[in-house]
Amino acid sequence: MAAEILTRRLRLRRPTLVDLDAIHSVHAALETNQFNPAGPMISRAAAEVTLATWSAHWDAHGFGYWAAIPLQKDEIAGFGGIVRRELAGRQTLNLYFRFAAAAWGKGYASELADAALRLAFEGLGADEVVGVTRENNEPSIRVLSRLGMILSGAIDNTDGAPRSLIYALKAADWRPVDASVHS
Repeated sequence: MAAEILTRRLRLRRPTLVDLDAIHSVHAALETNQFNPAGPMISRAAAEVTLATWSAHWDAHGFGYWAAIPLQKDEIAGFGGIVRRELAGRQTLNLYFRFAAAAWGKGYASELADAALRLAFEGLGADEVVGVTRENNEPSIRVLSRLGMILSGAIDNTDGAPRSLIYALKAADWRPVDASVHS
């Protein structure tokens, strides 16, 4: 797998130790956690655990979540990509994205997600990718729908919080959005 992927407007690369502050900042902000059942990341130590988890996945599988950096800037706008994950008793490729509030509304989530789907279907030969979001997370639902993902299930939460919706996209139904992605 390529260590770095360029899209039309983003450089996507494996997160490293120098990204700890950005991991914490993006995941600790109240705005970016409106729909996160775990709430904001509470400490830099939690960011270290997150990075260690992401790095272990990269080491084991050769891909994982990326740091997303706009091409005209040097600062991280967000994180996302795909990882192997067990969901409802089966192994899946899970699509994830989270961007700093300052990066919202620019289409970065769709651009990153499109690159992740390209990796899954063209690079890994995956049959399906899923994305999980809360039923009240309209911005994420719009991104997943724009990518062609369709509602395929739900997970009821025992804490009384809104259900988590599972969106899925089969390889046969995938159509790339951005033809300019390259590694």
